Amino acid sequence: MRHGETLFNKMGVLAGWTNVPLSNLGKQQVFRTIPVLKSVNIQKIFTSDQQRSIETANIIKKELQKDIPIISSEALKERHYGILTGKPKSELNNLYSPQTVQSWRRGYYDRPPYGENLHDVKMRVSNFYEANIIHCFDNQQNILVVSHSNTLRALFVHLKLKDENTIEKFDINNCQIIKIDWKNCKFSYLMV
Repeated sequence: MRHGETLFNKMGVLAGWTNVPLSNLGKQQVFRTIPVLKSVNIQKIFTSDQQRSIETANIIKKELQKDIPIISSEALKERHYGILTGKPKSELNNLYSPQTVQSWRRGYYDRPPYGENLHDVKMRVSNFYEANIIHCFDNQQNILVVSHSNTLRALFVHLKLKDENTIEKFDINNCQIIKIDWKNCKFSYLMV
């Protein structure tokens, strides 16, 4: 699940590694996920160490009224946007070309100056997944990953739900819940 809308999302600004709180709409989006999440019986939440993901996870835990462990890690943080960080998308499209900005933001191997490409993100997410998440499925636990669009897209590549080409057109909206059947290499949307 991607975190709720942030103030930067609302303004069209690339946050990357910048800590940004949820907007009022972002908090409302999280609250709207609760009925769906109650039906899943979540036993553990993994989240990035960034404010927007932690805030999303904390609202979920409080609303589910369960003592669910929350494990946060910098390995699950958003893609580092380098020189694009903190800048409005409209300004970037004027400075560079919209195609260049799009390839820096969505391309698997393209990277913004001083930033990460999606392959870099996939490497850190893959290492974390293999060390911390995969063993939860041995115990048949339902887990929730609350993170960022690019981090989740990188996880989709690691799980072979998408590849380096198809991931470039794949988007994940704020508070979109996606159920992953990792054994059968399938996913479905629980909430859009």
